[in-house]
Amino acid sequence: MFGITMARLRAHPRRLVLTTVVVVLSVGFTAGTLILADSLNQAASLQEMPDAKHLEVPLLMLGAVALIVAAFVIANTFRILVAQRTRELALLRTVGATRRQVRTGVLVEAAVVGALGSAAGLALGAVSAAGIGRALSADHGSMPLVVSASTVVASMLVGMLVTVGSAVAPAAAATRVAPLAAVRAVPDGVDSPGARRRQTGVGLTLIAVGVAGLGLGVSVGLGAGIVVVVFAAAVCFLGILLLGPRIVPPMLRITGALAGRAAGRGRSTVELATANSVRHPRRAAATSAALMIGVTMVIGFVTVAESARASVGVVLDARVPADFVLSPVEPGGLSDEAIRAVDDLPETGASVELYTAIVDTGEVGTVEVLGTDLQRWAQIAQLDGDGNIADIAAGDVAIDGGTADEFGLGVGDTVTVFGQELPIGYIVDTRTMYHTGLVLAPATFRALAPEAASGPEYFAVDTADGVSPSRAHAAIEETLQAWPDIMLRNHVEAKERLNRGLDQTVSVVVAILGVAVIIAVIGIANTLSLSVHERRREIGVLRAVGLTKAQTMRLLGVEAVLTALVGALTGVTVGVGFAYAAVLSMERMIFVVPWGYVALTFVVAGALGAVAALGPARRAARMSPVVALATE
Repeated sequence: MFGITMARLRAHPRRLVLTTVVVVLSVGFTAGTLILADSLNQAASLQEMPDAKHLEVPLLMLGAVALIVAAFVIANTFRILVAQRTRELALLRTVGATRRQVRTGVLVEAAVVGALGSAAGLALGAVSAAGIGRALSADHGSMPLVVSASTVVASMLVGMLVTVGSAVAPAAAATRVAPLAAVRAVPDGVDSPGARRRQTGVGLTLIAVGVAGLGLGVSVGLGAGIVVVVFAAAVCFLGILLLGPRIVPPMLRITGALAGRAAGRGRSTVELATANSVRHPRRAAATSAALMIGVTMVIGFVTVAESARASVGVVLDARVPADFVLSPVEPGGLSDEAIRAVDDLPETGASVELYTAIVDTGEVGTVEVLGTDLQRWAQIAQLDGDGNIADIAAGDVAIDGGTADEFGLGVGDTVTVFGQELPIGYIVDTRTMYHTGLVLAPATFRALAPEAASGPEYFAVDTADGVSPSRAHAAIEETLQAWPDIMLRNHVEAKERLNRGLDQTVSVVVAILGVAVIIAVIGIANTLSLSVHERRREIGVLRAVGLTKAQTMRLLGVEAVLTALVGALTGVTVGVGFAYAAVLSMERMIFVVPWGYVALTFVVAGALGAVAALGPARRAARMSPVVALATE
């Protein structure tokens, strides 16, 4: 049987290449992420790229995504191969091949393809990791390329297991091809009503559990919240995949109806393409699922990244609302002379002094007391709350909204600070000022805490209007040469550094996930190939009644584009929803939808769908009506 299988592979090189390409991409994706993760880990341990460690877990997660997408596509590919070889398999059964031999032949073919694809994929992964490593090294230092024996073994095993495992179901289908039954392809398969109800029930249950988990993750917050959200999203996503045969056909009909209205004279083509797409719900769902997984990951990650980018400035400003911060190298206060020298520079603008102390109060327990001028703070950053800021300068105390709610305090109540009862004059909205505790005016703070007379612990100063941050930074550095015991921190550079890191991470992740999308597009092409094979008589009838080659190609192209758009629409919706839950689970994050990426996703999905249809559409167009009608 092995010899027959190898002869069959040599006789159909296109099948071998098509399937091997999928394996190469998926194993290359996985091997590349493993090699890159090991390389980043070693670079971080050697302090050559200290910030690289945070990319390790996301990269490994992306590798898992690649395997899931590849499993979908490889299983579909082998099902297509079995369908296209129905006559061949039936002939083998006729001349005496047993079911076991037929099944073994399909699995041997999968093993050969898996071995070849895994070896080539491992090489592709190493080359890709080296290229990405050079790109990362340009900004963060050198990164060694680490290809460990465990990575080689894991990549080869994963490729083989995914390929052979994905071929098990098609191999079982091949054994059901009876002798002399080479007159039709293996059917798509129709589940019994009971099986459909069970699948729907399990899918709805998983979605309900996942949504409940997302709500729990949002309510938990802090570090544990995001972990709960990730696991809940995975459960919910699995439920969506199970409900695919129920969800995808209606979406295809709606998308097709909208496209038909916009198609004008081509409306009949769009309607026929829509009818063909929804004819086999399981096949349509499986085709959309592969693309949906990739799009969900891309949009979800990009949405979280863009939300983080939008939150960077807000969080930094809420902590210290200025471009530059001065602080003493050794514990103590800043000298008034240094503060005045920096404040008087023409390159500097609004400024504010900050004192800090830990105080044990009777009303709200032990809290941090911040001494600062809230009116000057508000000149640099947004500041919201209840009450009158001017009352703080007059000697009242401000309190953050969270602490006030926890202890049931409001404007007019009193709090004991440094042994003095002070009225609450202002309740700070913590979304605009990242401080938990009390706030006093500098004069009040110094009067109640004489040890603070040496000077403030921090001095925050903004760049003057019309002055570049780099020029202001240079002027402040030159001024502080007279005070070597003062440290200068540049928050403008910190924001830019964080944004550069986000840009770099987004670029790497989107590029890697792009491979998963390409794998999904190959899956669309494979499904169209099966569709063309199963609909030979239908295509023959259409050609016989006047459908031209160009119209045949256009029909299959529209099917592929509709399927790709539905996969993209589902992925965008699910990805944005999961990202929203992830953002809510992290404190002080602003949710931002990257509309540019969303629009680009639909454009790219439609274009890739059209490209995926080129090969199957050409084969359908070249099909002779006479030969197609002769197919039983």
